[in-house]
Amino acid sequence: TDAGAVEFSELASAFCKRKGLNSRLRYFVPLCAEELSICLIGQGMENKVKDPSVHVKILLCDQSLTMSFRDNSPRCDLLKRAEEWSLHDDRPERFIGTRMALKLADGFRYIPLMDQNNTMITFNLSKGETA
Repeated sequence: TDAGAVEFSELASAFCKRKGLNSRLRYFVPLCAEELSICLIGQGMENKVKDPSVHVKILLCDQSLTMSFRDNSPRCDLLKRAEEWSLHDDRPERFIGTRMALKLADGFRYIPLMDQNNTMITFNLSKGETA
């Protein structure tokens, strides 16, 4: 649900703060977590998935922070979808959060596996940031 996405966003924010990450990541990571979770849940509901779900994990390594999203909606490469939305949508404000989240990330990877979508978004850690 959207409420679950907001709750996860708050947990992601607390994680970033607890790990001592800079203000850029403390802002971008929760924003991306919330916007992409809402989008993926919407994809599941739009396609009438029985129990749409999104599992999100955050991995902090030496040089990067990666968020991994796994969902059970039909195949959905968000990067390709965002490009389609930009080109063919008559309402440019639609999905603006998802498009913005994808542009804020330093890396994006989509891996369809079995009946799951796996989307990974990476933020590079700059010098002076805690890892």
